[in-house]
Amino acid sequence: MLHHFENGGALMQATIAELLDRRLRAFRRAVVSPTSDVRTLVRTYWKQLLSPSFVAFIELAIAARTDKSLARILEPAQAEFRERWYELAVQLFPAWQKDRKAFDLALALTQNTVEGMAINRLIHGCDEGMIDSVLDNLEAEIVALRPKPRG
Repeated sequence: MLHHFENGGALMQATIAELLDRRLRAFRRAVVSPTSDVRTLVRTYWKQLLSPSFVAFIELAIAARTDKSLARILEPAQAEFRERWYELAVQLFPAWQKDRKAFDLALALTQNTVEGMAINRLIHGCDEGMIDSVLDNLEAEIVALRPKPRG
């Protein structure tokens, strides 16, 4: 594969970009589904984090902790991913824009809870029997944060 790229760094950059693009596409697919209720969104996000793509991304992210050249590639890609993920969420959830503080909290709570649990699962630090309960609780927290319709 290396003969398709200028060097190993370019290969890693393309790999990371593809992995992050897959995450954004999965997020968009989950949201534009006919049943884009909170439960469907959270469960689809969780399912996406069990994919080989997320596992590969986490492996690269962990390696970047001690590999400075990989970190120089990963850090700006992660920053761009966060911006694109946030912009996409703003577009897809216009009703939430009435309360940006609640919106930001819902996104942070979702991402940190679900991704943290996915990482813990990879390192056998997660009680599999608690996953559904944690996701149920997260869904309830998001619903509680959702702006109330005016009326």
